[in-house]
Amino acid sequence: MKTHAFLITAHDFPEQLKDIVSLLDSSNHLFFINIDRKNKKMLSTDAILRLKTKENVIFLPPMRVNHGGFSQVACTLRLLEEAYNWKRIKIDYFHLISGQDYPCISNSDIDAIFESENKSYMYYDPPEKIIEFRKQKFPKRIDYFNFFGLYIPFLPNILLKQLIRFLNRIAKIYKRRPLTDIYSGLNWFSWHRSVVEYVLKYVNDNLKYVRRFRLSHCSDEIFFHTILFHQADLLNIEKYNSLRFVEWRPKRKTETLPLVLDEREYVEIINSGVIFCRKVHPVHSAKLIALLKRDLKMVRQEN
Repeated sequence: MKTHAFLITAHDFPEQLKDIVSLLDSSNHLFFINIDRKNKKMLSTDAILRLKTKENVIFLPPMRVNHGGFSQVACTLRLLEEAYNWKRIKIDYFHLISGQDYPCISNSDIDAIFESENKSYMYYDPPEKIIEFRKQKFPKRIDYFNFFGLYIPFLPNILLKQLIRFLNRIAKIYKRRPLTDIYSGLNWFSWHRSVVEYVLKYVNDNLKYVRRFRLSHCSDEIFFHTILFHQADLLNIEKYNSLRFVEWRPKRKTETLPLVLDEREYVEIINSGVIFCRKVHPVHSAKLIALLKRDLKMVRQEN
C-alpha cells in the first residue's frame, strides 16, 4: 500500500482542521501542517492540542503566509521538503490542501486512485487562456515588483496596508525583465514522489528562477506550473485535473471567489469524481459538511 502525505496550510477553523485530519486518518497517511503565524493562538486550541498527540501528524514551526504573496510558494516548498525528506518512511504521494478543503471520498477510495499507476494530478489553465493571460494577467502579477507579502514586525496592520499600497504605486514605474513561456493554473495538487523530487531539485539548481518570483503577486498559481509544463508527459502528470472541486464560475451570487460551497453543490460534488472540495466554511457549509460526513460514515460501515 502506498504512503500519502497531506500537506496542509491552515489559518483558521481549528475544529474543522481536526475533522479533516480525522476523516483522512489512516495507517498509511501522514499529515504535515503549517499554521499561519498570524494566528498563533490557534496552536493553543483544544483541537490542535489533540492533533499534536498523534504520531502521524507533524506541525512545522509556524510560518507567516500572506494571501497573494510569495510566502504561499515558500510555504508549499517547505512542506514538500519536510515530507519528502521524512526519515521515518518514504512517502509515495503528496497532496497539497488547505484547512478549507473537505474530503469527498473514503480513504480506501483515495488510496485506490493512486495504487495502480504513478500518476500525478494538477490543473493548468487551457492553452487559449494562457495566451490571453500572457498579455493581460501575468504582466500585472510578475512584470512589476509587488509588495503584498511585505511584513514589518510591530507595525500596525492599517499602517502596513497603507505602506504596501504606496510601494505598489511606486513599483509600477519600473518594469522587470519579462518572463516568457510561463503557465498557470490552480495551486492545489496531488503529486507522485518523482514530481516532488524534480521540483525540489529544480528549485535548488535554479535560484535565479526562485528569486524572480519574489515580490510578485499570486505566483503560487504560476511558479510550479511553469516548472512542470514541459515535463508533464515524462512525469506522468494529468494537466487538466487536480481532483478538486472548486467553483470559480458559480451559478449563484457570491461576494467572494472561489465560491464558498454549501449543500446546493452536493450532487455536483459527489458526481465529479474528486477527492476534495473547496472552499468549505464550518458555518456557511454546515449542511454540506453533514452530507459528506454521512456518506463517509456509510462507507466505513460497509467496509
